[in-house]
Amino acid sequence: KKPVMPPHVRTRPLPRLANTRLNAALILLMGVVMALPIPFPATNTFPAWAIVFLATAQAEEDGILAIWGYVAILITAAWFWFCWELMWLLMSESYSFLIQYF
Repeated sequence: KKPVMPPHVRTRPLPRLANTRLNAALILLMGVVMALPIPFPATNTFPAWAIVFLATAQAEEDGILAIWGYVAILITAAWFWFCWELMWLLMSESYSFLIQYF
């Protein structure tokens, strides 16, 4: 019969995710992203959640929270890509409208 391992032993590799210099760099990057003056809703929400998850993961040495932080960063990147595409579409349509009527 195989002995049952305690939960903290099963997730041994995950705490290493919470203590990397990459997390500190990502927290800094998300802080810079939050400082950008972008006029779209939720452009500060997703980076803020990433900062909360990664900072708490480092403080608690919790790899699961670090993974949540990485997911929040991916959501942030997807949202900013969507906002960029939307801004580009609006600018190009405005330009073509102005050229057509003026």
